[in-house]
Formats: sequence, C-alpha cells, structure tokens
Amino acid sequence: MDLPCPQCQSPVPASNVNIQELAAKCDRCQTVFFFDRDGSRPDPPARPAVELPDGMKVSRMLGELELSYSWRRHASGFLLVFGLFWNAMLIPFVLVAVSSGQYMIFLGIGLHLLVGIGLLYYILASFLNSTYITVTSFELQIEHRPLPVPMRSKRVLSARQIAQLYTSKYTSSRTNGQPNWSFAVDALLQNQSRVRLLSGLKTAGYARYLEQEIERFLNLEDRRVKEEWTGPYT
Repeated sequence: MDLPCPQCQSPVPASNVNIQELAAKCDRCQTVFFFDRDGSRPDPPARPAVELPDGMKVSRMLGELELSYSWRRHASGFLLVFGLFWNAMLIPFVLVAVSSGQYMIFLGIGLHLLVGIGLLYYILASFLNSTYITVTSFELQIEHRPLPVPMRSKRVLSARQIAQLYTSKYTSSRTNGQPNWSFAVDALLQNQSRVRLLSGLKTAGYARYLEQEIERFLNLEDRRVKEEWTGPYT
C-alpha cells in the first residue's frame, strides 16, 4: 500500500503505519493522520470550536484580524511573590547606604540590586502589558506593549511561510520540584522548521483559540502534528 503524507506528499514508511489503529505518521513533517483500509483518507473528526476566552479581545476588519490579551491574567504568582520578597530584603541595605553616605555598599549588593530591579520591571510589565496579534493575508505580526521586555520583541512572520499552527504544553518553571505548566502557540513552517510565536499562556483554551482563529483567517486546514497538545482546553 502506497501511503503518501497528506501534508507534504512524502511516502510514509511501513514502520510508521499502525494497521490496527489505521493511523500513520510522516517522518518528514511529523503529521499524524488516519486512513481507511484501502489507503484513502477519511475526513478527520472536527475538533469542537473554542469560544472566545474571558479577557481576550478580537477585532475582525476587512482583510485584517486582530487578537489581544492582557498579561495580567497570565502573570506568575510565584514570580510576583519572589520579586517582592527579593526587593524587600534589599531595602535595608539601600536605606543604610543612602542615609549614611556609604555608597560602597552598592558595590557589595550591585548584582542583587540589578536582579531586583529587573524583577520589579518584569512584574510591572506583567500588570500593564498586553499582547497584540495582527494577521493579514501577507503577514502575522506580534507586539507586546506598552513596556518593552527583552526576549519578547516585536515579531513579524510572512503568512505564506506558515503551514500549520498548533498548541503545545511545556514546563515554564518548577515549585518544590513540581512542574508549573504553561501553553504556547507554535508554527510549523513550509520548510518544516518550527517557530514559537506565543508562550506563557496559563490555559490551553487561550492558545487553542488563537490557533483556531488565525488558521481560519489564513484558510489553513487544521491538521494534527506530533508535538500538539490534545488534552482538554479548560
């Protein structure tokens, strides 16, 4: 049985075909798909649509889609507490240095002070910033504003490069050895490389809704990929 991948048309090796489950996986693009016993592909069951999550805004205009959400709903409570605790420990040293004129103290706590300032800045951004995703038939643009944050700069991606979007789950941090899970929206490009578009989302529903609406706007058929999160969206 010749079984080409429906996504990239590459031949699927027999070792990647599960006859019992009537499922196969492409080595080249990692697409997982189902087939009938004669080798044809049945229409895959449609995943239920995800409703607009609380706190997310969507605007549809002629030739443009804009989605936005506030960082506040996805801010890390652990980071907030840790940042406040870290800076509270530094306050006595800063007060002593300023009141006594012993500015050499700042040399001793300089590194800790820089970390504390960075934490305060990120906490402030977590309460003030929003993410804006603007999609046209030509490009996908992601901005985080009003405060600029390192590692979260503006991103622009050609819409024609995108082959598929998918939701993934990852460990964002650990508390007492236990993982804290977050969700992301990733893109599979036409050249089979992967790009992380958005991360730090606390619920899969947020990520899945973004995936769903962008794919609809760009007329991309929803296809499963190997790394995709297939669990509940709540």
